Amino acid sequence: MNPNRLQRLASLSALVILALPALAAAAEPAKPAPPPSSDDTFFEVMEVNVVNVDVYVTDRQGKPVKGLTKDDFVVYEDGKPIEISNFYAADDQTLTAEGATAEPGAAAAPAARQVPPEQQLHLAIYIDNRNLTPRARNEALKAVRGFLGSQPQAGNQLLVVTYSGPGSLNIEQAATSDPGAVIQKLEQVATSAATGSFAQMDRQSIVRDIERAPDPNSSDPRTADMGREEARNIFSQIQVYGQQRYNETKGGLNTFGQFIDSLAGLPGRKAVLYISGGVSMRPVQALYDSWSLRYGSIEQELGVGSARLEGFSTDLTTLYGKLAARANASRVTLYSLGTSEDMNVNSAENGSTDFWGSEQATQESSNRAESMLLLASSTGGLASVNSANYGVMLDRLRSDIDSYYSLGYSPSQRKTGKDHKIKVETRDKSYRLRYRSSYRDRTAQERLGEQTLSALLIGQQDNPLNLALEFEGESRPKKDQMQVTLLIKFPMAGLVLLPQENFHEGRVTLFVGARDQEGRVSDLTQIAIPIRVPNSDVLTAMGQTVAYRTNLVLRAQAHTVAIGMRDELGNVGSTVTASYTPGQAPPAQSASTSP
Repeated sequence: MNPNRLQRLASLSALVILALPALAAAAEPAKPAPPPSSDDTFFEVMEVNVVNVDVYVTDRQGKPVKGLTKDDFVVYEDGKPIEISNFYAADDQTLTAEGATAEPGAAAAPAARQVPPEQQLHLAIYIDNRNLTPRARNEALKAVRGFLGSQPQAGNQLLVVTYSGPGSLNIEQAATSDPGAVIQKLEQVATSAATGSFAQMDRQSIVRDIERAPDPNSSDPRTADMGREEARNIFSQIQVYGQQRYNETKGGLNTFGQFIDSLAGLPGRKAVLYISGGVSMRPVQALYDSWSLRYGSIEQELGVGSARLEGFSTDLTTLYGKLAARANASRVTLYSLGTSEDMNVNSAENGSTDFWGSEQATQESSNRAESMLLLASSTGGLASVNSANYGVMLDRLRSDIDSYYSLGYSPSQRKTGKDHKIKVETRDKSYRLRYRSSYRDRTAQERLGEQTLSALLIGQQDNPLNLALEFEGESRPKKDQMQVTLLIKFPMAGLVLLPQENFHEGRVTLFVGARDQEGRVSDLTQIAIPIRVPNSDVLTAMGQTVAYRTNLVLRAQAHTVAIGMRDELGNVGSTVTASYTPGQAPPAQSASTSP
């Protein structure tokens, strides 16, 4: 934005309209606007930051340890002990109502524990339909419905989310404190498609090719040549399969990460019950092992490379580690409920094979379990993979909801945007502790992005700056796409401006994003906008409304559009959403949400 233009318009009109570059949504995320010029005034708002670490303490038998105090804990940040400033102990015991009186000789009436807002829980049930078969998913959902049948702590919020493929995320049930509504929604989800068998079939097809290929060591030269050629082809098939699985998983983890980021915009504690058939941490390791059983003796002769090394070529450990770090940054605990129907080499359905035996099946199962375990262990959660009784883990989840300790501290040093390691110990070394292994000192812009995603995905909005969104018109830049013109409006009176010698200056940051009806979410576009108003015009400007005009490129289907705005000097953020379907007439009135 040109500050001089704002100065000129602010003194002439009660509605200041500024045009910004077009933003693309969904399939075509836009590039951020260029940084402000060097003559802009910069300022920094210092915030008091408290890191809350939720700690689950059990004894050697796995039972929750209650009655601990702040003095029983020691917290380390990046290896250095740090003072605990805030302490909260939760247990599942009812408390006597404050101020209540009882009849002489009678016990005091119990009352539900009053949970402070920062300790209330949002629990999201994330169903990975892309990596589940219908039967495995529905067995898990049956157990979860039983878990919800006994209401977790009152006041907690529950959500249901389904994932069907990269970029396809659907909020099936918005946040609610009614477990009955969630149970009903899970029953509906159980009738939807689950496509986890597709990847299994692709893998089984490769194993069958290995089994049925001509013998490369045949005494018949023609058969031997055909066998060697087929060995090379199968090696290439495994490479393609591995890259496809890697790319798909990368997209899926990015979608999961966006959802986790959206949870960061919610108050209090957050947890995700992740129900999946699991994704193999090394999706081609067992396949290359199977290939080696058939062709290992002539591997060098074939000139295809090392099957053992190729087995690690699409290792997903780093991607899962980054996802766990995003969860830790957002105070999200992940609970993995892993259930799969995998290839059973001894089943009547698949038959036995010489080149995919129990060793390969175990290796694949271990790789799938590893991804689920990593997410849970790094964030302080729990994992249950292919358990005969899902209720055991769900009972422990209920225990975590009701019994835990929250340790709050101020970071020893302010390194905005950096990850820091966390370690917690108790004076009694026999106790077992679970907690998130790191936290991220997020920037103000990162927090605004999370709030915008929270509004876009979950519907959590807060609008103290009276932000409003209108749709002006549209054009068709490409087939099946519309360029939609937006007006983002807010009153100048809500901003804090810093007086300078000749001007009052401030800065707002905008985030713009969209989600289509198939659950695909655009990358958020960030726009930094400096504001400069002449001192002589400040009072006039404070009575005006500012409107920013920008464009979104949307697919020809229904969308939710979200706008986030932060007054950088006032340290206040606002979010607003509106629904829009390209090809329909723009709404007659402003599509906005008030606080």
